[in-house]
Amino acid sequence: MKMLRRRIGAAALAWMSGFLIDGAAAADFSVPMASEPVGIGDFYIRGDVGWSFLEWNGGPDDSAATIGAGIGVMWNEVLRSDVRLDWSGNYEMTVTDLDATTLLGNTYIDIPLDLTFPLKPYAGLGLGWGWLDDDGNGDGSGFTYSLMGGATFGLSEHWAIDTGYRFREIMREGADFTDHSVTAGALFKF
Repeated sequence: MKMLRRRIGAAALAWMSGFLIDGAAAADFSVPMASEPVGIGDFYIRGDVGWSFLEWNGGPDDSAATIGAGIGVMWNEVLRSDVRLDWSGNYEMTVTDLDATTLLGNTYIDIPLDLTFPLKPYAGLGLGWGWLDDDGNGDGSGFTYSLMGGATFGLSEHWAIDTGYRFREIMREGADFTDHSVTAGALFKF
């Protein structure tokens, strides 16, 4: 099972690298329009807070706070990418505390809806590296992936709020770290 997850992760990394390496190629997936809407190509920064629910076969399950920040770009109306640094921590294990930090490159597909208010559901995939700090058993790190879903609500031309769900797994020697997070945050577009 672990080998299958690694193969899936490697395939996802190959797929996503096409979007991250050449932004111009990613822009080819845009919906044809008469004119370019405001906001395409804009950079944005984001910040998120939430709660993480640990599912770990290396010890007892627990929950803890999560916080993250990132910077990204809107490639077109439906595709955006960002790089995020996230930390979840102070999971209270039987004998020790556990913290997780991840650095991920994420790609999101924003689902355009024909609504009278600016709500956009999204689905996303993130790939990168994660580190575990286990006070009692040492540190560990490994390839990390995440799957995300949620919605953004535009408040103005520059501000949006985001609510979402994230599944994240850090693959490492021994027990893999997996968590489910519920987050809320803000995006500011330049």
